[in-house]
Amino acid sequence: INQGLDANNRIRVICYGDRFGFYVNETHLTDLTDGTLRTGVAGLAAGAYDEPPVVVLFDNLSVYALEE
Repeated sequence: INQGLDANNRIRVICYGDRFGFYVNETHLTDLTDGTLRTGVAGLAAGAYDEPPVVVLFDNLSVYALEE
């Protein structure tokens, strides 16, 4: 994950039913399954644990339906 004041990262989450795939900068991080989350809405959040304050900006959010 690119860090620093002018760093940019491309975050992608692929959701299909109860399956989720997580990517940053086109690198696959992990896959998860959660049967309690079959429907919902998209949302983004960010924070820092060790070195506040943190500045996070999101832009160009896109949501697409997966084709079967």
